[in-house]
Amino acid sequence: MKRNVGFYRILGGALLVVMSLTGFSQLVHAEEVFRSDEGAKPYSHLDFQNNPNDFQFAVIGDRTGGHRPGVFSAGMDILNLLQPEFVISVGDLIEGYVDGEDDNESVLRSQWAEMDEKIGALDMPMFFVQGNHDVNFDPSEMMWFDRVGARRGYGHFVYKNVLFLMISTEDKPKQDVDPELRAKYEAIKAGELRDPEEIQRVIVELEHWAGQINISDAQVEYFTKVLEANPQVLWTIGFMHSPPWVQADPGNFTKVESLLAGRPYTMFAGHTHTYNYTRRNGRDYITMGMTGAGVQPAESLGNMDHVAWVTMTEEGPIISQILLNGVLDKEGAVPALQDFLLYRPRNIAETEQISDGANGGAEPGH
Repeated sequence: MKRNVGFYRILGGALLVVMSLTGFSQLVHAEEVFRSDEGAKPYSHLDFQNNPNDFQFAVIGDRTGGHRPGVFSAGMDILNLLQPEFVISVGDLIEGYVDGEDDNESVLRSQWAEMDEKIGALDMPMFFVQGNHDVNFDPSEMMWFDRVGARRGYGHFVYKNVLFLMISTEDKPKQDVDPELRAKYEAIKAGELRDPEEIQRVIVELEHWAGQINISDAQVEYFTKVLEANPQVLWTIGFMHSPPWVQADPGNFTKVESLLAGRPYTMFAGHTHTYNYTRRNGRDYITMGMTGAGVQPAESLGNMDHVAWVTMTEEGPIISQILLNGVLDKEGAVPALQDFLLYRPRNIAETEQISDGANGGAEPGH
């Protein structure tokens, strides 16, 4: 069983036997499981968190845009340790952008084959949306269509009364980059442009261009019908690559938001390689950091490799961020991870000041 329900593991399957024999369909009371001769109750809550309608899934950020070898694969290994029911990527799985090369289609196929191998290591399914690195210059869009068996880059699914919207911000893919900017980018790749400040300016301009929101009228019409067909779902969660809510021109995304106005929902995106949380329209809007993508300048806030862990409950999603260097397998603390093992509180300066006073000015412990 793949489900990540902690008490199943704690009880070693014994509770499953009790449930099957008694026909439990509601939450199991702890007092019906733990018993002692003295009548003691050695636990803190009456009910286990085992609502059959709750479930867990994970969200991963960008892999490409200057991917760092090994990071994404480590993320897949960590997901297998965590055992979510499924995984959702916010796009940019391959580097792409091979237009102009002698055999760009074979290069793209090679990149997707590499990605298929990495995703194939997962114990659970992965869903993904179109990123600007995944679909851009021809023939990348047609290759995407062939891979997914559809002629559109967006879709939806329903799982346990939760509606998932897979929105494409690359509909149509962006192919009109300024020739001068494209030439500078090629010079960077060829090692001919080396000035760090100029390189950074080029990257910022490219990211601004690539982050433009392309959501077609046909896509808006599609989600209009999807939402009309699913009026009573518990929650709606949208996924896309570029975050429209940080763009000066969010395009047709505002139409999608208007369709969602009367229901509870949450939004996830990626693209920026930096984590950001925004409260908008009274809802949670999350821009994922990285799962192996290129690192932004050190002064950029939100630089982190992570996965989002989402527990869906009847009251809505509970979302946490798990750093890739924060999960260890059963072998535990190996020397290579020594620098990542101790958590330092956010108010560390205050903590150290208190510790200094308590220790007569001695160096605080770590």
